Amino acid sequence: MTDKEVRRVAPRPSIRRLGWLLVCLAAGLAVGVAGSLVTGAQAWYLAVPAAIAIGWLFVADPTQCAPRKDDGASRS
Repeated sequence: MTDKEVRRVAPRPSIRRLGWLLVCLAAGLAVGVAGSLVTGAQAWYLAVPAAIAIGWLFVADPTQCAPRKDDGASRS
């Protein structure tokens, strides 16, 4: 086993990411509903995409989008 194989991290399961998406969606909806009830303004529902965007910053793994670099050592 090489050092590169040891350093690899297993990707997060899709179900876990879906769960975080639903948590962010629920948080945004809660803020939207609460703000709308208090002020009557529908603009509070913009909290939904804002919560999803903030969640994306903490949950997303941009290294999963990058192509894997193969140094050619495994080719024979």
